Amino acid sequence: GREYNTQRLQGPDGDSTDVRVNRVAIRADTSMVVVGGNFTAAGGMLECPYICTLDINEGQWSPLATSALIGPVTDLLFTKDSLVVAGTFKNGTQPTRYLQRYDFSINVWSDIDGADRVPGPVTVLTAASDGTETTDGFYITGVSMVDASPYFFKYDGTTVVSPDFTIGEQSTINGVLEVPRSRIPSSVLGDSKSQTLSRRSDNPVIPAGYVLAISGDLFLPSGPRASNAFFYNNEWVPFLSTVQNDGSPGYVTSVFFEIPPTNVYQRQRLSVALVIIIAIAIALGITLLIVVVGLVYIYLRNRREAAATASAASAALAATTTSGTTKATLGAMALGTGAACARQIQSDSFHNTSMARDTWGNNA
Repeated sequence: GREYNTQRLQGPDGDSTDVRVNRVAIRADTSMVVVGGNFTAAGGMLECPYICTLDINEGQWSPLATSALIGPVTDLLFTKDSLVVAGTFKNGTQPTRYLQRYDFSINVWSDIDGADRVPGPVTVLTAASDGTETTDGFYITGVSMVDASPYFFKYDGTTVVSPDFTIGEQSTINGVLEVPRSRIPSSVLGDSKSQTLSRRSDNPVIPAGYVLAISGDLFLPSGPRASNAFFYNNEWVPFLSTVQNDGSPGYVTSVFFEIPPTNVYQRQRLSVALVIIIAIAIALGITLLIVVVGLVYIYLRNRREAAATASAASAALAATTTSGTTKATLGAMALGTGAACARQIQSDSFHNTSMARDTWGNNA
């Protein structure tokens, strides 16, 4: 494959000694790779402060639209419709910003509603869902500028909201991941009802049927120190603890699943009784459909046969009527001929009688 040398990125001092790439994100269905970190130029002399795009097909660096990003980028995240950038961004006397959004449809940078509640630099951005699909929401973790304690927020697609979330001030959060509760053994969560998924959410920030897997160096309110823990029902459940080679406590940067989380409600199964009832209903429905189709076929066949019988009867009746008329006409003609013959015979008889009389008189 093609290699891209970070020496082509230049730091704020004009060299590559201070260059740091903190995050790389790929825009879906494109050849665009977005690179964020601590640099001011890319590809030689191209002005590209702190964030730049690379076309992996062409090997061409390009800047995003003119931005107000003045400060290193610590994390990047593509949401459903935009790119979210985290860092410490200063612009003159304006308030320091820790989050910015870039809209590719109009090539414009904008503030995120409610981002002024974020009390310090953002260290991790994580995509959030509504339980079925990825949305414009995301989780925000970082360190407060007030007391250096960790904070946790969520952008719900409209504004930044704060969950009921408590953790030790010494904690460091490195990663957040939504995990379907069905994929976690009930023995881990210590709740025999954990496999019974409910559409009611115990925490309005976390989708129903999910838990949050938090990674880092965690000082849990319940006392134990963990490298990874589950947060659900507004409670902490430690999962992993690590140690370093020297025996000191370790930490976990992030966790992931081989298969991305899917809608947990698609895994629900119907009860046996309900399956039997549905099977019987389907069988009865198919039987009724067959009976109806048979009755319709018999009706149409009988109707067709009745129509054929009626047509044959009409033809026979018409033939009978025509024969009777012909016979009557012939009879009338015969009678007429007979009468004429009778009159002819009578006339001839009278003529012969008259001739006989004349002959008899002459002889006398």
